[in-house]
Amino acid sequence: MAGTALREFVRLQHEKASKTPNKEIDWDGRRTAWIEQVESLLERIRKWLLPLHKEALLDLVEGKTTLEEEFVGRYEVPWLEVLIGRQRARIIPKGTLVIGSFGRVDLEGPMGKLLLVLSDTGTSPKVTVHVSVGDPFSVQPEDLDEENRSSVEMIKKSQWYFVYPDDRKRLTPLTEDTFSDALQRVLRP
Repeated sequence: MAGTALREFVRLQHEKASKTPNKEIDWDGRRTAWIEQVESLLERIRKWLLPLHKEALLDLVEGKTTLEEEFVGRYEVPWLEVLIGRQRARIIPKGTLVIGSFGRVDLEGPMGKLLLVLSDTGTSPKVTVHVSVGDPFSVQPEDLDEENRSSVEMIKKSQWYFVYPDDRKRLTPLTEDTFSDALQRVLRP
């Protein structure tokens, strides 16, 4: 029969486990929220480019690509290509498992690429590390409001931002004007 000390230890571990919230990640929900954000992004861009498309000044090509990410699995996500004269720019999703954001989409053209990141803060990414010495339950992240929100909820409330190579710490909100500038930047003058 288990000794008194072991019995007390097991009882305390059982109590701590029952008090600790279930922090399992809803990977299916995260994938779905990510795909919805990408679809919404591409819809905004199509809306901005529609007047030029109606004037036959540019063409839009749409398609789907398959991504595969650890935990998230394999899934299809849309992409968009903008054809202007003999030049093309592609808006290609890269994935949702990105450090410092909830996902990344690249705007690629002959002059390079710019990153669009999905962020819930609008500020440069921060990484928080919780350290516990001895008892792993002594640090309780559920006390931190931001971390208590589900990733699905956070993705749905997030916005798109450009990250420019010359200032990776600054996030520039995606607007029609910033998209226009970015598109010109990745295309030849």
